Amino acid sequence: MKQKKITLEHVQRLCTNSKLGMEKLLETLEAKGLTVAEAFMLYINAMKYFSNYRFFKWESINDVVELGEEPGDEFDNLILRRYENLDELKKDIQRFGENVKSIVQVKEAEDHTGKGHINPDYHLIAEIDTGEDETYDLALYYYIDRLGQIVITQTTVLEF
Repeated sequence: MKQKKITLEHVQRLCTNSKLGMEKLLETLEAKGLTVAEAFMLYINAMKYFSNYRFFKWESINDVVELGEEPGDEFDNLILRRYENLDELKKDIQRFGENVKSIVQVKEAEDHTGKGHINPDYHLIAEIDTGEDETYDLALYYYIDRLGQIVITQTTVLEF
């Protein structure tokens, strides 16, 4: 008799009914019938589901992919990239085939502590022209690293 593969839904049900923590539960589950890659992705997706952790894979120096995500938001590829200035960021957005009309700094990142810690909750707004007499806004959350480069931490398409 062939054993059914364990799924994320099965892990979710077990964790809801278990007194063990999610990480301990995952450690005790057998991944019989799963390839190493399938077991790894099950672990990643369970960790993301239960704890809001985010996992990334470095494809190349300028290409970071979030694990466990369905392909979709093309702007997620901007996350964790570093830019010397807004012109570099604008060029990177435009390589996705988008026409950037402007990038506006909504709130400037500052070191409030004097210890080199930059508040990451500042963002830029990029106005994107769709080419059909319509535009939309892209919010780019960022921080400034110790080398003074802009590091994108989150992207959100703003709908009005």
